[in-house]
Amino acid sequence: MRKVVLEAADETTLKELAETLQQKNVDHMLWLEQPENIATCIALRPYPKEEVSQYLKKFRLFK
Repeated sequence: MRKVVLEAADETTLKELAETLQQKNVDHMLWLEQPENIATCIALRPYPKEEVSQYLKKFRLFK
C-alpha cells in the first residue's frame, strides 16, 4: 500500500469529488474541520490504482 497526497484547488472541488465518489460507490471519508464545517481532505480506503485513477487524475501531487 502507498499513501499519496494530492492537491485540490478549493473546498468546492473537494465536495464535487466526494459526490462523484459516492455516486460511483467508492468508499471514502470527507474530512470536515469543526466548528467551521470546512471540507479539508478526502481519504479513500486502499484501492488498486486502476480503480480510482479516473476520479483522481485531474489532481496533482501535493508539494
